[in-house]
Amino acid sequence: MVTQEPYEWLSKGQMTVPNLLLDCYHVLNISSDEMLLYLHLWRLNQKGIVFPDTNQLARYTNHSTNEIYQTIQRLIDKQMIAIKTTQDSDGKQSDYFDLTGALELVDNYRRSQSLKQRSNSGKEVVAQIEQEFNHPLSPMELELVKDWLNKYHYSAEMLQKALRETILNNATSLRYMDKILLSWDRLGLKEGYQIERYLSQHNTQSASTNARSSNNANVAYPDIPLDNWLDQGE
Repeated sequence: MVTQEPYEWLSKGQMTVPNLLLDCYHVLNISSDEMLLYLHLWRLNQKGIVFPDTNQLARYTNHSTNEIYQTIQRLIDKQMIAIKTTQDSDGKQSDYFDLTGALELVDNYRRSQSLKQRSNSGKEVVAQIEQEFNHPLSPMELELVKDWLNKYHYSAEMLQKALRETILNNATSLRYMDKILLSWDRLGLKEGYQIERYLSQHNTQSASTNARSSNNANVAYPDIPLDNWLDQGE
């Protein structure tokens, strides 16, 4: 007889695990067996079982209790888990597995990768600026680029677009770039597509204004940059 609910086992519940933990546990030197045991500890913790019996864990993982002890010790050594003690209102003490260590490891890894990527992006931006300006940046200028990336959290793409605008306006100074970035920041422009859309609209409006002025006058005016970023930043 075919059951009306072929997936009735789903009623036993599901657990939520951070995707990043599953994505990067291998780069944190966590073995598959260690991760499997951690996931069982996580699942049981969500059910309110904060210090499960090793025999129970052995049944879930098909490992011996001795192997479970060893795996737990490795998880402790790798700072993924910790055994802590709590005390209730009656003074009764009980142990529990603190599982937050793994989350801290993942967060530290994420931060280190972000800093590494930002550092690499910063080096690329510096190289591009020096190439366009045709001179190496001074220590003070390098510090300004560092502030753009780390203090103000401007993306490398944002800096590259500001550099392009600087060159298009025949300027070769970080002060000019800084004014552009400040102007975009005040307008809430952080992403590349936002900046491109703004520049496209701004240049279209400027071109339209110049065309109307040309039709209403016979005087030839000298060409001027579309964007005077230095004036906008004052």
